[in-house]
Amino acid sequence: MQIRFEMSGGLGGALPTAQTAYQVDTEDLPDEQAERLRRLVEESRLLDADREALTPERRLARDVLKYHLELTTRDSSYHFDFDDTNVPAPVRPLLEHLRVAAMGERSDGGADM
Repeated sequence: MQIRFEMSGGLGGALPTAQTAYQVDTEDLPDEQAERLRRLVEESRLLDADREALTPERRLARDVLKYHLELTTRDSSYHFDFDDTNVPAPVRPLLEHLRVAAMGERSDGGADM
């Protein structure tokens, strides 16, 4: 599975405002890391959910983090856009894992999570 994650926005000065990105193919990760990531995707239910339910209503909010997520499997490609006001609870652990991976890659210059 290929995963592309982007995070942007945030509270000026307190949280990242520059776009942060992370891209990975689970085939390129060590087995334990790949399995953890696949489990987080499965628990998020993003690949099983109704497309309508995964296009949450945008609320008027400033200074929120915005997330763009692309998941590509052998069969399909999925695209999701969320922000801090409308991330479904089962998706939060996946986004947090990807955020940490992106921040680690940003500071380490390329370490995989």
